[in-house]
Amino acid sequence: MCTALDKLMQIGGDPLGGSTNYGLLSKVFGEPSGLEDLFHKKNGFYAFGSALRMFPMMSNGEEVGLIEWNNADLWKFSYAPDMVSDTLFFAEDVFGGQFCIRNGEFYSFDPETAEYQFLAEDLEGWAAGILADFNYLTGYELALLWQHPHYTIPAGQSLVSKLPFILGGDYVVENLVAVNQAESMRFRGNLACQIHELPDGAQVDIKITK
Repeated sequence: MCTALDKLMQIGGDPLGGSTNYGLLSKVFGEPSGLEDLFHKKNGFYAFGSALRMFPMMSNGEEVGLIEWNNADLWKFSYAPDMVSDTLFFAEDVFGGQFCIRNGEFYSFDPETAEYQFLAEDLEGWAAGILADFNYLTGYELALLWQHPHYTIPAGQSLVSKLPFILGGDYVVENLVAVNQAESMRFRGNLACQIHELPDGAQVDIKITK
């Protein structure tokens, strides 16, 4: 029987990483809710026109790996601890929106607001949800439109809104620019901390951080 996760891996491109120590996830993060089995079958991949990026286990020179991506010193420090603590980020959409495991359940994470949206109770449910609504959950159509004149999204980069979506930026090609993944998360972590619990219309001081 072909599961939703099997189908998602079949749709995806070539593995982004080679063989590795798959037991490392449990050693570093504890029980990873089935991710080790996923990495054993396919160690990171792109799907839906590069709109979905599944991180490989380890960084490979071009692609950041899941272990490094979840290092607090890379970008998590730019968020308040309670925004990203006890959370394993394992994939992202074309805008750098994160997919993660939190308290054993699967969520999406909006980097501009640090808000979580429940998606599924397990990895198979998450994969089924992605397949059922991949355009909304990954930004597929806009990714294709952006890549038409630019050819491709460079490895290690995400499409970030020039004017943040939460501040009124439109979901259009003209408002998107390719930016280093970690730099974009640090910038949006600063933004999320500023707007946290602010009333509508409050002034926000956008700071560029690296």
